[in-house]
Amino acid sequence: EAGRAVVRALTLAGLCGVAALIALQVLARPILLLMGASDELMAPALAYLRIRALAGPAVLLITASHGAFRGYQDTRTPMYVTIGFNVINASLDPLFIFVLGWGVAGAAAATAIAQWIGALVFLALLLGVRREELGVELMWPSLRSLVPFLKVGRDLLLRTGSLVGTMTLATAVAARVGVTAVAAHQVAHQLWLFLALVVDALAVAAQALVSKHLGADDPDTARAVSDRLFQWGLLVGVVLGAGFFLLRPVLP
Repeated sequence: EAGRAVVRALTLAGLCGVAALIALQVLARPILLLMGASDELMAPALAYLRIRALAGPAVLLITASHGAFRGYQDTRTPMYVTIGFNVINASLDPLFIFVLGWGVAGAAAATAIAQWIGALVFLALLLGVRREELGVELMWPSLRSLVPFLKVGRDLLLRTGSLVGTMTLATAVAARVGVTAVAAHQVAHQLWLFLALVVDALAVAAQALVSKHLGADDPDTARAVSDRLFQWGLLVGVVLGAGFFLLRPVLP
């Protein structure tokens, strides 16, 4: 059943990714106008968005693959894959941006290429190299079997939509202030995102361990794990907050 769940998740990720890709290509200019992009920002932003949109299916395939490996209690494999394609991204950035002179379009291309490499590696692992070990069967899932995934995803969609929507609104406001303001906002946003993704390691542990113990009908251990992770979250948050406060003259 776990193997079938993996195939369903990857199928949904691919379908939704293609839909997002098409929507972003068709609506790129109206979206940027809605975001408040000025004439000065429109051309580079349009190039960046359309190139990055090409990685839409890859991003969702990577996300689904992370979820699959967490369900199998394996968080090392996705960590290695993620480190790998981020190293590729970091290597291609200076080449495309500065050496080839592509600017922000080069940054988008580097990220898109790296994410597709990551997605293909995940697919090779789940549907090839480790398929038998993980019990994954190469069968096209029925539409009815995909419905529970959409129901479960509804709450996460609300949570993520609220989070991303808030950040999107902030970016739109900054864009209307001016080019310098939106650039400064982007720097601050990337630093905030760094903080969020560092602490996300605890969220990954919670997803894997709590679901494991609940699945084993052991709610007491699940509760104990949750409490411990909340304590770690508070401690790590305080340390990161203090570190960023002390480094605020340097980080920007």
